[in-house]
Amino acid sequence: MDASRLAAFFTTLLVLSACAHAEPHVAAAPRAEQAPAVPAPFTLFELAPGTYVLHEAEPWATNVLLVEMPDDSLVLVNAPATEASTRVLLGYLEARFGQRRLTVINSHHHIDSVGGNALLLERGAEVIASAQTAALIASDTPADIVHIVRDQLVPPQFEPDFEQTRLAQPSRTFEAAAGLTLRFGAEEVRIFHPGAAHSIDNVVVFFPSRALLFGGCMVRSGDSLGPADGADYAQWPSAIARLQSLQPALVVPGHGARFDAQQLDGTLALLRAAR
Repeated sequence: MDASRLAAFFTTLLVLSACAHAEPHVAAAPRAEQAPAVPAPFTLFELAPGTYVLHEAEPWATNVLLVEMPDDSLVLVNAPATEASTRVLLGYLEARFGQRRLTVINSHHHIDSVGGNALLLERGAEVIASAQTAALIASDTPADIVHIVRDQLVPPQFEPDFEQTRLAQPSRTFEAAAGLTLRFGAEEVRIFHPGAAHSIDNVVVFFPSRALLFGGCMVRSGDSLGPADGADYAQWPSAIARLQSLQPALVVPGHGARFDAQQLDGTLALLRAAR
């Protein structure tokens, strides 16, 4: 075999060998559909699959817990403080999840937990609160909202949103002392009153299978216990101790962008310092 034919022979062997060891062709994976952008004024925190916090930085750094349940329904813990923010939230939920059954739980009677009730009810949501919370909502008037806004030093640009927010009763109530257990498919959600703390009617919402606790405003994420009006400093520590006994891995406060269980220890430290 002459030199040129020998070279061609070895070249063919090299090509065949490369083809034999080449990686098989793999089709590109389809791109996941992007979730719609979270609209202002909210920031979305994903704590775990199907578990989110919609955080509204101004005026009070408030949190709404959003949980996608195994029966495809959605649970919200707390309504936004105003109807304006609630309208934005509902638009986002529809854009991301489509039409879903919506259950809303009010953690207490303050505006930062119940402000969106009227609009949520109009959109077909079930709104749940304790009978004590319902009675306290009924005792409030539009003038009380104006008083709250001014007392809490809400920036002027937010005042119209609060003044245009209607107060509305929940569509379902339960006795706080008995608590309430809800079931969504195979998942259980427990609502109970651990004792007076930030307010006399504050309840918490526990998702045992997720080790997830919505502690609301009785759990403090910063260095302040918040407004003293209506707070029960004597019972607050024992209420926090009851929450600690649940051994949650994730804790959502009513305000602030912290979601670790160490907030419970921090709240107790603030209460000790306030004595």
